Amino acid sequence: DLADITVTARWNCVTDLYSTRKYWVFLAQTTAMVLPRRFFATLDDERNFIAEAMSKMTDAARARSPDAAKVIGG
Repeated sequence: DLADITVTARWNCVTDLYSTRKYWVFLAQTTAMVLPRRFFATLDDERNFIAEAMSKMTDAARARSPDAAKVIGG
């Protein structure tokens, strides 16, 4: 939720989670939901957020998200 824009998706619609150099990208079916990595104050904050997100994703989506698994040590 960013002031004038709100984007939502149900967790079961998230099919992939991957990182780029500056962003985390949640792919919700065919819609990319982009989260700037600069939003996290520390690497631990980022790791904790990604771990929480992965815990809500389906097994299949977690299997398609090796970037996220690497960050949380899985």
